[in-house]
Amino acid sequence: KANVVADALSQKERSKPLRVRALVMTIGLNLLKQILNAQSETRKEENFIKEDLHGMINKLEPRTDGTLCLNNQKIATYVSKCLTCAKVKIEYQKPFGLLVQPEIPQWKWKNITMDFVTKLPKTAAGQETIWVIVDRLTKSAHFLPTRENDTLEKLTRQYLKEVVSKHGVPVSIIVGC
Repeated sequence: KANVVADALSQKERSKPLRVRALVMTIGLNLLKQILNAQSETRKEENFIKEDLHGMINKLEPRTDGTLCLNNQKIATYVSKCLTCAKVKIEYQKPFGLLVQPEIPQWKWKNITMDFVTKLPKTAAGQETIWVIVDRLTKSAHFLPTRENDTLEKLTRQYLKEVVSKHGVPVSIIVGC
């Protein structure tokens, strides 16, 4: 009777494994430039929302460091003293949960999570990152040493060699951000 759960799991009918056709992710080299352009675009007066903000928009004074000031105070200082702003502060709002609650895993290594631990001391092989891949059902894990600048192709090959070859292709992957 002690192995009822193990027996049930070992007798569970396996479905055909899913195939991964391609895994491609592209991040442009000009991402920082795009972010800075978007930030400067939002600071233009025509992009401010013309709503009642206690008359703040017309009183904003730009500083040389790029910040905006109101009555010689930084915006953060002004907002922290504003009663209306204090009523809608984030700490008074109900915290959000997960966008989609993950299903409870039914089979080992079919639902996994993965994340990277970075900025570690370098190994003799020059690796400073650990790729952590965890099975959500059994909580068993693979800790794969990598470099922070490894290509997606290299990571894919390592994933296929270390995880897929031993456990098969998972049904779902949750990636930490």
